[in-house]
Amino acid sequence: MIFLISEIPLENSDLKSELLDNKAGGFVCFEGWVRDFNENKEVLML
Repeated sequence: MIFLISEIPLENSDLKSELLDNKAGGFVCFEGWVRDFNENKEVLML
């Protein structure tokens, strides 16, 4: 299993094409964002 955490934006289509293989079972990519507020408190950092 491969995991990648990046500080720069990634293109899902580029990642998928690099990993595409008949022996591979799938491709999963998660993209998240930091929100401005959480539980009525300003979010300042992760």
